[in-house]
Amino acid sequence: MIGIIGNGAASLFVLQALLDHAYKGQVLHFGTDTTCVGPAYSQTNPALLLNVAQHQLGLQHPSDFSNWLIEQHPQQTSQVFVPRALYGNYLRAQKERLLEELQGSGISYTYVQERPTFELQEQQLLAIGKSGKWPIDQLILATGNAAPAFPNGTVTSADPRILSNPWSPTTLLLKNDDCLFLLGNGLSMVDQVILWRSKGFQGKIVSLSRHGYGIMAHENQFQPTEVPNNKSLHALLSFFNQLRKTKPLHLQAAVQALRPELESVYSAWSDAEKARFFNRLRHAWGSIRHRLPPAQAQFIADEIKAGTLQVCAGELLSIHPQTNALQLRFRSSGNVQLLNAALLVNCTGPQLNPSLQNNPSLDSLLQLQAISVDALQQGLRLYPATYECQCPYQTRIFALGNLCRGERWESTAIPEIRKQARLIATQLCKEAKVSE
Repeated sequence: MIGIIGNGAASLFVLQALLDHAYKGQVLHFGTDTTCVGPAYSQTNPALLLNVAQHQLGLQHPSDFSNWLIEQHPQQTSQVFVPRALYGNYLRAQKERLLEELQGSGISYTYVQERPTFELQEQQLLAIGKSGKWPIDQLILATGNAAPAFPNGTVTSADPRILSNPWSPTTLLLKNDDCLFLLGNGLSMVDQVILWRSKGFQGKIVSLSRHGYGIMAHENQFQPTEVPNNKSLHALLSFFNQLRKTKPLHLQAAVQALRPELESVYSAWSDAEKARFFNRLRHAWGSIRHRLPPAQAQFIADEIKAGTLQVCAGELLSIHPQTNALQLRFRSSGNVQLLNAALLVNCTGPQLNPSLQNNPSLDSLLQLQAISVDALQQGLRLYPATYECQCPYQTRIFALGNLCRGERWESTAIPEIRKQARLIATQLCKEAKVSE
């Protein structure tokens, strides 16, 4: 019996891959949201755009989403980056199609609307839920993005003016003389600026992160750039440093050229090299790799130029809730500053350490030592070539998406998740046929 844990798009990619590989057997799908869309693609605001080109996002084949747009929303087919809400609608439609196709396949599929914990029974994992207990032969962890984490010690009490997750709903209404404070300067920060502006908020927005804002726009054409054959960490650091100084316009092309190889290159590095990449190159890589649709990049640039969005590089030191505002204390440009904000939104990105994600399923697996955290505490320890966790028990455990980041790094975009799901399904189906 295969168990799948996950609410979002990754779980649909796993189901599609199992169908495509003609898997035969029982599949239990554990989750808390039957739509399997996830928070990012559940957003209905049309101003929020996908930051990946539409032709790469299909469930079964990369172009499937583009073909769906031609049929359902032909006016969007000329747009490279379409509203995120459309992709959510596409995933809902694919979920319905999958459920129909599963009925006529060799898969006995059951959705269990809860998060299971696990026990060990004679070297096999037993999934435990309110509605039953199930022995699991293979477990696929498709848990998606966890909620962000605040810097240690900054949040000491619950307050409705502090949103720990940017996708959490809020009933707060901001006045134009209020200040909105965004902790983080990445893609989630951009989303929040666009969301609040679309709600009519015209007040000041301040964002803070250690390195400031540096997200680039997608370019229509890249400068031809070759990456070095020697892909040791030292060689790549030298290459990118030289490129930054002499040909900065070629950086995006270099990242794009290296990205398909980075999973295998990164996984071959030692833990010490991975730690060095994480400490020295992670933010620079992310600012180039996680790019914005040109229209959104221009929107943010205009906000910064107008002074309505103030971007700071620094560190949040403390949050003191007051009657009329949150008093924030942070360090930027070498100075400690005080700011009163009506709302603080945590946009620092997902918590990557599985032991800190407050996920009951992962917590129980960690307690049983069925899975373990990687050396950088950025995901799970696994065999990079197969995405299989190093589980000492009879049950085999696989992971995809953010849980693989510590061992594979580039593992969170839809094209990578599709590839991971198919590789996992290929292994399981081959072994199922051998055991018949």
